[in-house]
Amino acid sequence: LIIAEDDVDTTPEDGLVDDPDDELCGGTIAFTIPHHCELRSLRIIDIDCNEEKTHVQLNLASGGTTTLYAQPLGNNSAQTIHVPTPIPDIDGFVVDCESTCAIDDIVLDCCEPTTTTSTSCTTTTTCTTSTTDLEDPTTTTETTINVTITITTTSTTTSTLPGECGDGILDPGEECDEGENNSNEPDATCREDCTQQRCGDGILDAGEECDEGEANSDAPNATCRTNCTFPFCGDGIVDTLRGEQCDPPTKPNAENCSNQKDDDEDGLIDCRDPDCAPTVQQCSFDCLSTRCTQILRDPAVVRFNTRRAGGSDMFWIHGHFRGARDTDFEKDTFAVMLSNDNGINYQGTVVPGEFKRKVGGKGRYVFRDRNARTGGGDADGIYRVGLREKIHNGQVYVYFRLRAFGDLSLATVPTMTTQIAVGTHTGTITADWRKTSYGWVLKTSDFGELQ
Repeated sequence: LIIAEDDVDTTPEDGLVDDPDDELCGGTIAFTIPHHCELRSLRIIDIDCNEEKTHVQLNLASGGTTTLYAQPLGNNSAQTIHVPTPIPDIDGFVVDCESTCAIDDIVLDCCEPTTTTSTSCTTTTTCTTSTTDLEDPTTTTETTINVTITITTTSTTTSTLPGECGDGILDPGEECDEGENNSNEPDATCREDCTQQRCGDGILDAGEECDEGEANSDAPNATCRTNCTFPFCGDGIVDTLRGEQCDPPTKPNAENCSNQKDDDEDGLIDCRDPDCAPTVQQCSFDCLSTRCTQILRDPAVVRFNTRRAGGSDMFWIHGHFRGARDTDFEKDTFAVMLSNDNGINYQGTVVPGEFKRKVGGKGRYVFRDRNARTGGGDADGIYRVGLREKIHNGQVYVYFRLRAFGDLSLATVPTMTTQIAVGTHTGTITADWRKTSYGWVLKTSDFGELQ
């Protein structure tokens, strides 16, 4: 780009200067920048004389100017004027040559300071040239022309780096950020990873019964639920390792048919309650599938004031009922109860671990307490119990033989209910006993047949 001595376009009029020789006395070229930029450098070629006066004046968008001077390198020289410190917000600049000169390699950085990518583009800018007539130095001609120059610029994309968890500033993707107060200690409101305190973060906070993090589960036998509560009977999940057979209970205080209590407070205990009938499928309040099946085939006796027992009454029964393969005579509780409309006539319990396997007894288990003859002992007057298991047509049956001593003075009406429970498996029979001179008897014919 030169300051032309002859800027006439006549022969022919083709848009090009006919004889664009450079102007001996120099002149100025003014550049208007289309947007705020930083001038990095420009190259000045062949300043014939007065090099020390040749300069570049930068016009700032905020007002004011900055001037950069050329070096006296002599005729036919070329030099690049660098801006020592990038000056932002340049509206334009003026190159003032004191003699002939040409301008090349204008480098601008047009960007907002961020990570940049360099590109090369062609743009049109407005240049105003000023020349002085040698024959009449007082005459100065200014010409405004559009020139096309190639400028190396830096295209920009302004981006914001994500903040850091723990800087106290809530950034995108963070649930919370309390800076130095972020903590994994119990009851902290914001965790070290900028997530809010929650059930399932593996930290036991107030109001939580447990929190095992990813191990929280609603699967059976899990030790902590997904809502950070311990498993319990009534949560709708059957936890067999906790002894549950069903869940949830059929109703609040649903009858357990083998615990010798009136759980639902309807005045009927265990097998006397219709809720415990063999055809009823229910889940007890303690999540057990207890129901009463019928005792089959064998006899029973109530004898009052037995002399061998020092005047105590005796209850004897022999029978069997449906059980299950999970029956464990050594680990299960054994319980017996005799009742009628007067209430409980007799009840007794043998705690787990008291039954011993009989040597050579083909699976028989025995409990014996000789002190029970006087109505005492360690098992509520139970003197002897024998248990064994048999299978008929694929069905497990529990066979039992019981003798117990105690006060049976309420056994004054014939209709009585006998209940035998081994673990959660319960057998029962309600029948009219026959009166005898010594008490009551229930004969084999009064029992149901093997089913």
